[in-house]
Amino acid sequence: MKIKIAVAAVAAAALLLFFGVRFFNAVHEKEWQIQRAAVQTAYQKTILAKADKVGRFVGDKPYTVIQGENKIGQKMIVWVGDNEIYAQMAADGVTADQIKAAVLAHQADAEIVRLLPGVLNGALVWEAFYKVESEEDGERYYYDYYSFKDGAMLVTYRLSIQ
Repeated sequence: MKIKIAVAAVAAAALLLFFGVRFFNAVHEKEWQIQRAAVQTAYQKTILAKADKVGRFVGDKPYTVIQGENKIGQKMIVWVGDNEIYAQMAADGVTADQIKAAVLAHQADAEIVRLLPGVLNGALVWEAFYKVESEEDGERYYYDYYSFKDGAMLVTYRLSIQ
């Protein structure tokens, strides 16, 4: 009797895991298709040869941001939008580490959630998403935008509490 219960429990757990994975894949499949298509577009229309990191930036327009390397191993970043593509060598702009240092210089107690290149008002930028804990406001989230070329701060948006 105990063996039947154990087998039934294992079978139920396996079914839950199977359907959980299927549900997860179904939910994310559209986003993965967008990312795969953007990477293929970047391979075809730029000198990108290897994609290391792919992310989505949503500003004025959505962009898929691909960080990778060209054929000779130089780091580059490609922004693929609906009707436009931007490609830059990573060395032509500031690094994520420099943006992280700029955020921490601006907000010393910031906990950085995400750093991502993007396009804001037609200009290449770095987006820094972070949170700050304070006694009077509690936990607050911020978006800082920095120029991709020189790291100059462009604008900060503070998310409302609600």
